[in-house]
Amino acid sequence: MLKKKRRIGISIDMTPMVDVAFLLLIFFMFTTQFKPPDNDKIKLPDDNYEYDADEQGIIILVVQLADRR
Repeated sequence: MLKKKRRIGISIDMTPMVDVAFLLLIFFMFTTQFKPPDNDKIKLPDDNYEYDADEQGIIILVVQLADRR
């Protein structure tokens, strides 16, 4: 008569595989672009543009450091 071989239970630690899965998920969440950025042109003022501010309503504030003696 043949004896049945007893199977040995194997347990595999799934922790490293779960860690890699979450790292890949986080990587793809941060690097995926759902909508491409808009390429709108911004019109900047010229170099020689001068703005004349109205003199009324301007407050000049002078701050002096205290002497440390």
